[in-house]
Amino acid sequence: MKTKLTLTIEKAIIEQAKQYAKDTGQSLSELIQNYLNRLSRENVGTENNKLAEEPSKYRKMAGIIKSDLDPVKDRDKIRDIRIEKYMQ
Repeated sequence: MKTKLTLTIEKAIIEQAKQYAKDTGQSLSELIQNYLNRLSRENVGTENNKLAEEPSKYRKMAGIIKSDLDPVKDRDKIRDIRIEKYMQ
């Protein structure tokens, strides 16, 4: 059974995701559904799930970059830094 979900995402990310979905022949809904399905399977840790058995390449990197910014408190500042860096 499918149900509707409303998300609030930065416009630039939505545009990039739509283009990626188009390039890969998927709908944006399919793309997000597959991603969420993969995330949930990684966290379950079942024996039948190959993704759950492999450690995430990003988990190995956690904490290696030091920053004075708090990811929660300075969320807007971090967003502005990323926009400035990647939208040139």
